[in-house]
Amino acid sequence: MSPYREINLIPEDILLRDQAIQRAWVWTLVICLVVVLLGGLYMVARKNHGAVEQVIADLARKNAEIEEKVRQLSLLQEERNNLARRERAIHALLYKRSVSGLFAEMADVMNDRVWLTSLTYQDRTAGEGGKGKAGPESAGTSAGYIIIKNSPPAGREGAGKSSSGRTLLLEGIAVSNDELADFLEGMTTEPAFADVELRYVRKLSGGSGRGVAFEVEGILSGEGINGS
Repeated sequence: MSPYREINLIPEDILLRDQAIQRAWVWTLVICLVVVLLGGLYMVARKNHGAVEQVIADLARKNAEIEEKVRQLSLLQEERNNLARRERAIHALLYKRSVSGLFAEMADVMNDRVWLTSLTYQDRTAGEGGKGKAGPESAGTSAGYIIIKNSPPAGREGAGKSSSGRTLLLEGIAVSNDELADFLEGMTTEPAFADVELRYVRKLSGGSGRGVAFEVEGILSGEGINGS
């Protein structure tokens, strides 16, 4: 057994003070670590919030750009529709001008011994895609003894040379074959007709028997019609 004995000469109140100071430093360090951790979490959350706000702002800007483009497209579509309506109106006016010129050409070759009972004008180069739709003036319009039909009679469409361009189908009555021959000769000399074909001719019954009914098909060349 050691003959020496340790004797603590430091007062007990000093030892208690030192222990309190050590505990205070420990708690101070813990609190600082917690504050630093919370500050880091706050900075991360703030950064993420800022990124979300930036994304929202970008989406709002893109949405505004899309709405502006949609509005511009709507204006362009409306302008396109207006131009299409104007184009249809211009085509209708040009068509009426062509028909008026055609009637003027027919007046030059007509005589008082030939009467037309039917006139069918079909423009396969006009309308939508040139598919041969009759123009607006050919929808059953009555012009005295001339009737502009909607379309050629059944079975005649596509016959002969009428499958291309503008065609004119005439039905009428002539006093005699000589008068009909003069009428056909007048049509062939007009620049508006590229070709003239007599479809049929037959004598009329009753009276003197000299009258004839006929049907003539004319292929329009466009000269004197479009330029009228």
